[in-house]
Amino acid sequence: MRKEKPNKKAKSEIGMNIITVVPISDRNIKEELSYFTQKDVKVGYIVSAPVRNKNIPALIIKKNSALESKTLLKSTPYSLKKIKNVISKDMFSAEAVKAAKNTADYYASGLGVVLKSIIPSSILESEDINSDNGTFNKKKNEGEKLLIQSPLDDRLSFYKKSVRESFVKKRSTFIVVPTKLDIEKMEDFLKKGIDSYVFTFHGDMKESEIISKWEKALKSEHPILIIGTPLFLGLSRGDILTYILEKESSNNYKSIKNQSIDLKYFTEQLAEVKGVKIIFGDDLLSVETLWRYFSEEIAEVSPLRFKTASKANVNIIDMSEQKERTKYIEERSFLSSDMLSLLKNSNKEKTFIFSARRGLSPTTICKDCGYTFSCPNCLTPVILHSKKDDKRIFLCHRCGTSKEVEDFCPSCGSWRISQIGVGSELVESVLKKVFPKRMIKRLDSDTTKGKKDIENKLDSFFSDSGSILIGTELALRHIISKRKEVDNTIVASLDSLLTIPDFSISEKIMHILLDLKSISKKDLLFQSRIKDHYIISCFLDDNLSRFYREEIKLREKLSYPPFFVIITITFLGNKTILTQKLNMLKNEFKDQDPVFFTPYTEKVKNKFIRKAMIRVPRDKWPEKKILGKLLALSPEYKVSVDPPNII
Repeated sequence: MRKEKPNKKAKSEIGMNIITVVPISDRNIKEELSYFTQKDVKVGYIVSAPVRNKNIPALIIKKNSALESKTLLKSTPYSLKKIKNVISKDMFSAEAVKAAKNTADYYASGLGVVLKSIIPSSILESEDINSDNGTFNKKKNEGEKLLIQSPLDDRLSFYKKSVRESFVKKRSTFIVVPTKLDIEKMEDFLKKGIDSYVFTFHGDMKESEIISKWEKALKSEHPILIIGTPLFLGLSRGDILTYILEKESSNNYKSIKNQSIDLKYFTEQLAEVKGVKIIFGDDLLSVETLWRYFSEEIAEVSPLRFKTASKANVNIIDMSEQKERTKYIEERSFLSSDMLSLLKNSNKEKTFIFSARRGLSPTTICKDCGYTFSCPNCLTPVILHSKKDDKRIFLCHRCGTSKEVEDFCPSCGSWRISQIGVGSELVESVLKKVFPKRMIKRLDSDTTKGKKDIENKLDSFFSDSGSILIGTELALRHIISKRKEVDNTIVASLDSLLTIPDFSISEKIMHILLDLKSISKKDLLFQSRIKDHYIISCFLDDNLSRFYREEIKLREKLSYPPFFVIITITFLGNKTILTQKLNMLKNEFKDQDPVFFTPYTEKVKNKFIRKAMIRVPRDKWPEKKILGKLLALSPEYKVSVDPPNII
C-alpha cells in the first residue's frame, strides 16, 4: 500500500491563528482588520499590527485557528499580514472594552479611537503592563448615580469623606478631572493623611513617571485614590467602588484628538457596566445633567445649592449709557467712570480685569457696507493685534494666518473702518497710559511662554500691593487652581461671547461669571451693553435655579439637547464636489430631514466647507439604521455626535 505524503499546507496551518483586531489609534479606523499569527494569543490581548506601513497597537476581538478559517482564507482577495509581537495580555478590562464599545456606538466612532482616548501612549506601547481585573462582590445600590452641586470646599469635604468610607470597605476611588489645573487645586486637601495611597495622573507627566506610577497603582494591595484626567481612565483596578466626575460641566472632557467624543459619557458607561457608583460634581452642573436630575434619572447627595457662597458685592454697569470723558478713551471704550473710580480707589489692592478675547479688538467692520474683515484662508473674522514695532496686524485665531491691516474696505472701498469689542491687549494699552505708576501685567496666550512664565506672573501679581492683572480664561483658570482670591474683579467686556452661535454659550458665560465671583473678596464690577439679558439678571440675583429654567425652556423650544441628540456631518470641496456630496447626504438621510448650512469657518486650504445637521430624539439614540449609515460614510465626511458647537 502506497504511503501518502504529508500535506505540507495542512501541517503549516497547525498552530496558526487568524485574528480580528481593532487598531487603537487617533485616526478613526472604523473597520476591523484580519491577520495571521503563530503566537499563543487570546481575545483581549494587545498586539502590534502593521497598518499602512506602520505598526500600531491593536486589540484582538476574535480568534480562529487557520483550519477553522479555510473559507475565509480562500475568499480573501489579498494575503493576510503576520502579527509578530504581543504587547500586553491584559491591558483593558472586559468592562472597559464594553464601555468603550457603547461609547463608540453613541458617537458613531471606531472602538479604537475611544480606547486611545483613555490610555496614554507610554502605557499602550509598554510590554507586560496589565490591568487588575480582580472583582469584588457588589452590594445593593453600589451602582447608583448621584450628584452634588455646591461650592468647591463643600465638594472636597464630601469627596474626602467618601474616599475614607471606601477605604474602610477596602475599595478604591477614581476622581476624574478635566485638566491638570483641577488636580492641583484639590490634591493637597484630599491627600492629607493618605499621601502614600494617592496617585495623580495628567498628560504633562514624563513617560517614565507615568509607567512607574501606573504599575504602583495597579500593584498596591491597599485601596487607593486616583485623581486623573480622562486619558488615564484605562487604569482599571477591580476594587474601584466609586467614580467621581468633578467639574462635570467642563467642555474639556471632550477628547482632544477627537472632539466628537465626550469622555464623561465613557466614565458613566464604565461605572454602569461595572455596577459601581458614579457621582457628578460641580458649582453649577450642566443643563443636561440637571434635566436628568429633575427627570429623576439621578439622585442627589444632598439638596442642590442654587446660590453662590461668595459675599462679593456685584455691580452691573450699563455701557450703552457711558460717555467719553478723557483723552485716553477711544471709540466704543471699555473704561467706564465706575471702573476708573474703582481702580483709583484700590491703589493698594489687587485687581483682576477679565477680558473675553485677546488682541486689541475682536471684530473690524466697514461702517458703510457692514463688511466684516475676515481671514483669506478660512474666512473667519480676524482679530486686530499690535506688533513689537507698533505696527498692527490682523490675526486669525482659527488657523493662525496673519495679514497687514487694510485702511479701506475691500468690499466697497470706504475709509470708514471701525473696531468693535474689547481685547485684553487694548485693556493693557489704555490702562498703562491712565496708571503709569501701577504694576500692570497681562496674562493670555499671546504673552506667556509656558507654565513657568505663568507662575512668575501670578506670583508677581499676588506679591505686589496695588497690582493689576489683565487676563483671559487662561489667567482665570490658573488663579482658581491656586485657590487664591483677589480684592476686586472687573469684567471689561463679555458681550462678544453672546454673539457666538453656540446653543451652550449661555452656560459657558454663567460659569465664567461664577468663577470670577468665587475669586472676588470685595467688589465685582461687570460692564455690559446688554444688562437685561437673562444670564446677567440671573447672575445678579444669585438665582441659578431660574437660569436653569430659562435655559431648559429655550432648548426644548429649539429642539436642542437634552431633548434631542444633534449630529453634524462636515464635508468640503469645490462647488461641484460640494453639490455632489450635498445631494448624496440629502438622499441618504432624507428620513431625518437634514439641514445644510455654511459653518463659522467657511474655507480651508482653498476648499469650501459645508455642514449637514440632523436631530434624533434622545430616547431613540443610538438608532441602528442611522448609526449604520453614519459609520458607512467615508473618512472625508467628519461625523460629530453632540458636538461642542454646531457652527
